[in-house]
Amino acid sequence: MMRAESDTPCVFVMRMAIGGKKYVLPEGLKSGTLIIGWAKVPELMTLEPHAARRDLLVRTYGRSLSTAGTHANEIHRFLNEMSVGDLVLVAAQDSGKYYAAEVTGDAAYHEEFRASDTAYRRPVRWLNHGKPYSRSASSPAIRHALKQRGMTCRRLDEPYGVVKSLLDAQS
Repeated sequence: MMRAESDTPCVFVMRMAIGGKKYVLPEGLKSGTLIIGWAKVPELMTLEPHAARRDLLVRTYGRSLSTAGTHANEIHRFLNEMSVGDLVLVAAQDSGKYYAAEVTGDAAYHEEFRASDTAYRRPVRWLNHGKPYSRSASSPAIRHALKQRGMTCRRLDEPYGVVKSLLDAQS
């Protein structure tokens, strides 16, 4: 999705751990992509409305309605709300670090990665030459967001300009 020129880019926070266990950030750093799981359901790219996405996750993954609803919203953000130019902060396994990327293209489903449950990908340019940033040098809002577990993708309320300035100061 392309953002209108007048729109201010957004900031998202995500985890790249498939099923909360398989950590795929190193693969994303190498391939220049953000990666999420849910590969058993390629129709998430186009499925609307929210209830249909949620119900598909319940049927496919055996999640409760409320858990599936939360995941459906987070997946929708990754697939449909992120736009070129947005910033994405990705929690590192080392709890004192995180990575940052600028979105450079649309999300896509890559069938060749279905077996590894890493089929949903979005191209990015990793900032700071792909090196991590220190959480301690970030704002309290960023530190809090990066601590959250069990999430795929959330929008950060911190303004884009504030986050970009913090990242630039650490680069």
